[in-house]
Amino acid sequence: MEPPKVQAHEQMATWKAKLALTLGLAQGRSRIKKLRFEGPLRVQKLFYPEKAAPGQIETCHLYLLHPPGGLVSGDYLEHDFRLIEGAGALITTPAATKVYRARDERSLQMVKSLVFVDQGSVLEWFPQGTIVFDGARASLAQYFDLSLGARALGCDLLALGRPASNQPFSSGSLGQLTQILRGPKPLFHERLFLRGGEALLTSPLGLMGRPVMALFWAVGRADQASDLEALRDCLKMLQSQADFGPRPYHLSQKADPVFSVTLRQGLLLARALTWTLQEAEAFRFRVWSVVRPRLLGREAQPPQIWST
Repeated sequence: MEPPKVQAHEQMATWKAKLALTLGLAQGRSRIKKLRFEGPLRVQKLFYPEKAAPGQIETCHLYLLHPPGGLVSGDYLEHDFRLIEGAGALITTPAATKVYRARDERSLQMVKSLVFVDQGSVLEWFPQGTIVFDGARASLAQYFDLSLGARALGCDLLALGRPASNQPFSSGSLGQLTQILRGPKPLFHERLFLRGGEALLTSPLGLMGRPVMALFWAVGRADQASDLEALRDCLKMLQSQADFGPRPYHLSQKADPVFSVTLRQGLLLARALTWTLQEAEAFRFRVWSVVRPRLLGREAQPPQIWST
């Protein structure tokens, strides 16, 4: 995978941190083959809480650490993950990433993640949510390059402001890019840009007043008809649930979250607009509990770090 070209604003970063990691197989387990880091980005030792059934890849749980816990003006974090040789990994973080108020309009806070998944490998990309504080200038990008024989699940949670503390997202900006490739074919390319306080945050054509967004996605192996059938089964199961579908427009926090799901070109997409990060996390687990057994052949088992 060729990483995207560095934009001019990325070159302004005053504190750059980078983590490059390759996972492969050794003695029947997913192991770290290469590791390089600079700045405040680390990984804990790998955990193996799940016993693999015969013929299954043994999934390791990998915790990505950023000791400062948040981004201030000029920070730039870059992740480069590669799963090769049929490795399997669930990648997450101990807590939500916080993007604090920027000192001025030119002081961006940036995170870029590049993830390559080789033939036969399995990725579960579940970092905890990102909280974009009022006045932040967040620039977030995720690029997933999947081989035709790879399987991958991912979920992105984004919270705008801190409504519980009476601090809505009334100023600042959020730019986000998510791109998923399978082989040479682009499956998904979404660019989002929001300004604090703009009408789209409360519009029925936008976020409907709900400050938290969740996107869950899943891709199977292109050459396995059984994977596509599994995703179709997931689509039917989620669509059959009463709260997946159109909801009345209502700005009151007593109104329900909004959920939707679709399947196009072998890519399952489930979305949620919620009032709290906790509701978005519950949505993630709910969809994961449907998708994981059918696509990966194992029950959803949350990382222990999520409950600490």
